Amino acid sequence: MTGMRLSATLLDRIRRVGLPGAARTIAARRAVAIVLVIVGAVTAIAAHRDPRESLVAVAAHDLRPGQVIAADDVVMRGVSPDLAVRSLTTAELAIGSTTTGAIEAGEVLTTTRLLRSRQAQELTGHDDARLVPVRLADAPVATLLRVGDVVDVVSDSSDTSDSAGTAPTPVDPENNSADLIGATNAAPVDVLASGAVVAVVADRQTSSARTSSTAPILLAMPAEEAHRVAAAGLNSALTVVLR
Repeated sequence: MTGMRLSATLLDRIRRVGLPGAARTIAARRAVAIVLVIVGAVTAIAAHRDPRESLVAVAAHDLRPGQVIAADDVVMRGVSPDLAVRSLTTAELAIGSTTTGAIEAGEVLTTTRLLRSRQAQELTGHDDARLVPVRLADAPVATLLRVGDVVDVVSDSSDTSDSAGTAPTPVDPENNSADLIGATNAAPVDVLASGAVVAVVADRQTSSARTSSTAPILLAMPAEEAHRVAAAGLNSALTVVLR
C-alpha cells in the first residue's frame, strides 16, 4: 500500500478532463454526419418526385369482378394529375366497396370502378333508392355521361304501354299551339324516372358509335321508379335526358 499514490498528479487530472471532452466531440461529429446523410437522402428522393403528383389509391394486385375490397387490396401511390381524375384519395374510401369489373394490379381506383353499399342512397337522398342498369338505345350518349349527372329516363310510350302497362304522358291542351303541334307530330314518349343520378358510367372502350350495343350504365333512383325502368328496359329502347 505504501507504493501506491493516493493523490493524483496534475498531469493525471489534465488527462481525465481532456479525454471525455474529446470523446464527446467525436460523438457529436458522428451524429452531425449521420444527420447530414439522412437529409441528403431525403432531399434526393424529393428531387425525383414530381410536385404535381397526386396521392391516390391503386390496386395492390389483380382484383376480380364483384370482389369486396379489403385493406390489403389497396396501396397509395403518386400519379400525374391526368390519371387522378375521379380517383380515390384515401384507402378508406375503397375498403368495403365492390368492384364493377376486373381491375389490374397498379390500376388507379376510381368512383366508376367501384360500388358502395349505400351508394344509391347517398346519390339521391332517398332511403329506398336502388341502382338500376340501363342499356341506352343510342350508344354515344353513354360516353357523354359523368358520375353525378342528373338525368330523366324516357322511352317510346307506345312500347311501354303495351309491354309494361304504362300510360303515355298526356299532352296539356292549355299549352300554346306551337307546343301542341310539336307534341302531336312527335313520337309519344313516356318519362319513366325523373331526377335519376348516374352512379357508374359505361366504359368508353366498349361504348362507341361503332358498336352495335352499349355497355349499361348504373342509375340511382327511388325504388318505384327503379322497378318501372327495369321492367321497361326488357322490351323498350331507353334513353336519358340530361338536366
